[in-house]
Amino acid sequence: MAAQTQPGLTLPLLSAALCGVGVLYFRRERPYLLALAFVFALGMARLEAAHPSADAEHISRLNNLGQLTVEGWVIREPEALDSRQRVLVATDRAGGHAVQGRLLAYIPRNSTVAYGDRVQLFGRLTTPPQFDTFSYRDHLAQQAIFSVMPTADVQVLAQGGGRPFTRAILRLKEDARSTIQSALPEPHASLLVGILLGDETGLPQSTREAFNRTGTAHIIAISGFNMAILAQFIHLGVGRLFPRRRWGVTWSSIALIALYTVLVGAGAAVVRAALMSSLLLVGQTVRRKSYVPASLSAAALLMSIADPWVWWDVGFQLSLAAVLGMALFVEPFKRGLFGDLVQRTTHPLGRPGAGHPSGCHSRHCRRTGCHNTAHPVVLRAFCLGFAAGQ
Repeated sequence: MAAQTQPGLTLPLLSAALCGVGVLYFRRERPYLLALAFVFALGMARLEAAHPSADAEHISRLNNLGQLTVEGWVIREPEALDSRQRVLVATDRAGGHAVQGRLLAYIPRNSTVAYGDRVQLFGRLTTPPQFDTFSYRDHLAQQAIFSVMPTADVQVLAQGGGRPFTRAILRLKEDARSTIQSALPEPHASLLVGILLGDETGLPQSTREAFNRTGTAHIIAISGFNMAILAQFIHLGVGRLFPRRRWGVTWSSIALIALYTVLVGAGAAVVRAALMSSLLLVGQTVRRKSYVPASLSAAALLMSIADPWVWWDVGFQLSLAAVLGMALFVEPFKRGLFGDLVQRTTHPLGRPGAGHPSGCHSRHCRRTGCHNTAHPVVLRAFCLGFAAGQ
C-alpha cells in the first residue's frame, strides 16, 4: 500500500538514479535509459513531496482519548449514505486547543450541512481500522486523513466558507438535481441523476439489482462512455456557434469538460476519462487519429504528477486496465465473436436447437445484448437530460 512507502528510502533511490544518469551521460550509451532514469528520479522526488505526515499539532494525536468537541470547515461535498452522511472537515480547534489536519466524520442523514460550512462536531476520535483483506487506514492516509469520528453530533456555526468557484459549481449541481426530480417521476429521476450527475444515492435498491443482474451497472457511473458523449456533444454544439475558430472551439470544449468533471466529483476514473476525451478533441483539431494507449499514458502521467498516490486508487487501476483492455483486445475479440455468431446462426433450422443457438444462452452473450440495446437508450437520456439541465 502507498502509506507503507518509507520516506527514508527516497534519498538513496534518488541518489542511485542520479548516479545512473551520470554514468549513462559520460558513456553516451543507450540514451533512452538516461531519460528513464531521469524520469524515475523526478517521480521519486514528487512522491516524497506528496507523502502525508502528522506533526505534533495534528488532530490524530487526539485519537482514542475519549469524546471531545472539534471545530473546522467542511472542505468537500457531504456524501449521503444509507442512514448517515460522511463529511470531510479541515479542523482548527479540538478540546479548546488549536489543531490542524483532516477529519472524516459520520453525521445523521437528516443533518443540513454543506460545503463551506463551519461546523462543531462532538464525538470520539478513532484511528481508521485495518481489516484482513483491506487497510482502510492506508486508504485514508493517501488522502492525508488519519482520524475518523464514526458517530458525531453536528452543529453548523457559520456558512459561506470555502472557494466561491466550488460553491457555485455545487449550487449548479443542486439546481440540476432539483430540475430533474421535478420533471420526472421516480425511479426515472434518480436514474438520470446518477447517469448525468454521478449521484447514485437516490437510486432504489431494486433498480440497482436490475442493473447488476444484467451486467450493465457501469452505465450508471460516470465513465469514459459518458465523457465521450459529452465531449462530442459539446464540441459539435460550440462548433456550430463558432464554425471558423477551430482551436477556440476545442479549448472551449475542454474547459466545459473540466467544469463537468468538477461538477460530478472529479474521481480518478472521471478525471482519466476527461483527460482522454480532451486529448481526443485535440487530435481531431490537428486532424490526427487518437492512439488510445498513448492517450491513456498521457492521462495517467498528468494525473500522477498532480497526485502520485492515484496509482494506489483501485478505481483508477480498474479504469486504466479496462480502457487498455478495450484498446488492445476489442478488435480481435470482436472478429472472433462475430465470426462465431455467424457460424452458429447459419446452421439449418431443422437441426436440433438451431432456433436458440447454445452460445447465446451464456451470460456473456446476454450481457452483450444488454449493452447493445442499453447504450443507445443511455445516449438519448444523457443528451436530453444534459440539454434540459441547461
